[in-house]
Amino acid sequence: MSAKPCPTIILIGPEGAGKTTIGKALAEKLDRELFSLDRHRKELYAPFNYDDSHANKLYEQEGVEALLKYWK
Repeated sequence: MSAKPCPTIILIGPEGAGKTTIGKALAEKLDRELFSLDRHRKELYAPFNYDDSHANKLYEQEGVEALLKYWK
């Protein structure tokens, strides 16, 4: 039995967990393209009327509870 190469690898986790760092290393080692969703946040958030800068302000000014309410 031989292993088939995986066409796509998806890294999921919270901010600061090291997804981008690991993704870059994997892409280089496997000679693959890295597609980071960080670069596409605005277009991904748009259909949900989510504003990242507003969410950050809420968190900084009112704390995590306000941020969680905004996420819902």
